[in-house]
Amino acid sequence: MGAGDTYTSVTKTSRTAAADAPAPEAVRLLVVDGPDRAVEMTLSAGTYVIGKAEGCSLRLRDATVSRQHLELAIGPRGFVARDLGSKNGSTCDGLPFTELRPRIGSVLRIGRTRIKIMSTIRRVAAASTSAGQFGLLVGSSPSMLRLFELLAAVAPTPASILIQGETGTGKELCAHSIHAASKRAKGPLVLCDVAGMSGPLIESELFGHVRGAFTGADKDRKGLLADADGGTLFIDEIGELALELQPRLLRLLDERKAKPVGSDRYRAYDVRIICATNRDLAAECAGGRFRSDLFHRLSTISVQIPALRDRKDDIPALVNRILDGREVTLPSETVALLKAYNWPGNVRELRNVIDRALILLGDRTELAPELLGVRQGESTSDDSGDKFLDAKERLIMEWEREYLTALLRRTDGNVARAARESGLHRPYLHRLLKKHGLGSSRPARP
Repeated sequence: MGAGDTYTSVTKTSRTAAADAPAPEAVRLLVVDGPDRAVEMTLSAGTYVIGKAEGCSLRLRDATVSRQHLELAIGPRGFVARDLGSKNGSTCDGLPFTELRPRIGSVLRIGRTRIKIMSTIRRVAAASTSAGQFGLLVGSSPSMLRLFELLAAVAPTPASILIQGETGTGKELCAHSIHAASKRAKGPLVLCDVAGMSGPLIESELFGHVRGAFTGADKDRKGLLADADGGTLFIDEIGELALELQPRLLRLLDERKAKPVGSDRYRAYDVRIICATNRDLAAECAGGRFRSDLFHRLSTISVQIPALRDRKDDIPALVNRILDGREVTLPSETVALLKAYNWPGNVRELRNVIDRALILLGDRTELAPELLGVRQGESTSDDSGDKFLDAKERLIMEWEREYLTALLRRTDGNVARAARESGLHRPYLHRLLKKHGLGSSRPARP
């Protein structure tokens, strides 16, 4: 295919599923990347438009998404996705298309936004914990089964919950799973990523503002809290919230009321609050960086997600979840290497390693150890911080070069197409290519 070609029928990745599987009666969309990350919605029979225009079924804040970008339909033809003549195009599992029938598990990319197509999640029952799964969380280790039992008990209640755990352990998936098992499952789940917002804008983003509240406020803004009304507000990286805003959150937790910026009137909200942090909030309180009254209010119900190094027996199940039905075998040597590595980045790092290996897999069906880019000798090291950083930097450099090489090969050396497919800005991609001496020349095919 040339750089400008697009698929106008079922893609190779979805052909088998489309041919063999019955059309779904309903699917669930989960935004996994982009400004609206963590937003989800369920589609039943009907036609839905995704874009940034008012009135879209799923309205996105991504500036690179067209006003009416993508149409999804569930009907007699099955489940069909159709690009509506968007400026930046649409891809499914990395392949551009104008119309196709995506499969469950496929990932649609429009602009900088990635949307995963998932089967509808039924209300999670306590019995599911014994099966090694709670919603989107997977694991059969004792620590995970204890976590599942706790989540099954607290999810149906209206209580606010604090999720704690290291970076990459799955705190966001935990919030999704709690919401899906709650009485608010049909309502919205809205993400407030404190770490991803600039300080002065957090208050307006969260609570909204009225016209004239500050320079540039030329119209009212509802805010994320209002968007979550009737559902769940997930505040990620709560430990990053500025001290001056913490009393406002405490009032919201206590009274379910808040004032938009610039307003003198409180508004009541029907919303459940779930917060997450990778910080030790008790230590933050001791250091004067977090209010102790807010910490105690948040930690009334607190759940801790264990690090992956403490539940390595769950790794095969996690890999199977990441593979998502792909026909790939895991030899015993690969499983042994995955278990030997200590995973400082936890499940997120595991996903990145498997995704990298799949890029390099090509037409092969066996995920060999050398595709992983991890080394057993480095994984269990007790070396100094400098040596760890050196090893980490070396692995990143190796991963970058292998990823870029495979990306250029897959896109026939077309940098513009490679930038679109990878989600990287073209100037940044050029810098990466120059850094690794790859340039923009077309790599030879094996």
